[in-house]
Amino acid sequence: MAEVTVAISFCDNAGTLLDCVRSVYAQTVTDWRLLLVDDGSVDGGGDLVAALDDPRVELFRHRENRGTPVRLNEISQRVSTPLLARMDGDDLMHPRRLELSLAALAEGADLVAGAAVSVDGDTRPSGLRPSVATSDPLAHLRHAPLVHASVTGRTQWFLEHPYDASLRRCQDQELWVRTLGDRDTVVLDDVVLYLREAGTVPAAKYARSMAGTRAVVRRHGPVLVGRGRAARMSALTVAKEVAYRVAEPLGLVDRLVGRRSATLGPADLVAHAEVLEAIRSVRLPGVDPA
Repeated sequence: MAEVTVAISFCDNAGTLLDCVRSVYAQTVTDWRLLLVDDGSVDGGGDLVAALDDPRVELFRHRENRGTPVRLNEISQRVSTPLLARMDGDDLMHPRRLELSLAALAEGADLVAGAAVSVDGDTRPSGLRPSVATSDPLAHLRHAPLVHASVTGRTQWFLEHPYDASLRRCQDQELWVRTLGDRDTVVLDDVVLYLREAGTVPAAKYARSMAGTRAVVRRHGPVLVGRGRAARMSALTVAKEVAYRVAEPLGLVDRLVGRRSATLGPADLVAHAEVLEAIRSVRLPGVDPA
């Protein structure tokens, strides 16, 4: 019986969804289940994955878009395996993600997160986004130190700590803040995810993220870091939002996004490009010609 379910909640990811699924089939661990939840897509993405011919795969389709946190909570309730690996419909897993994550969880942790390599709209690697092991409330309020889509954990933990369904953005950040001191998290240095960032974060989307961060800071900041510091942190998110809106018409958004990632050397760029090419060449049963 499979020990882990890879769960993908998606909405209008038709252009990236099949490569996302290919990365599941590219895993060194082959005993898995795949749960796909369509959150009201209108671009045909649900039809693409409906063609998958594999008893390990389940697809649930919804007409109504209710948002990521609602679907993530639904996923926790539907999963029948003891472990759950979540990801987004526009990202790809490194082939060793499940292998490395399951080994870490075997030591007794609740959650495991890892590093991500940022990729652009053409799936070319560009930079390194590590997850950071910290219990500092200030760090969690400033930004989510865990790369959210890299997290694999115990299904029971997610059931006991549901996402806040009222938040359309930053639901992961709020969960990590709320569960400080109530989770045993292992952070891997290894790359476990390819995170699509460059060219995918328009100013309007960034503004929604900053509004989500302000909501998290208003809710938890006064208790964790004091009212004064929480107010300054909220003001900083407004300043970032303004800077982003100024940068967009100047064509500087990708440069701002890139500042969140460390530089990869030429050899690493080549190595990750080869991994990505191998993932994208994987054939999917029922989708690709035999």
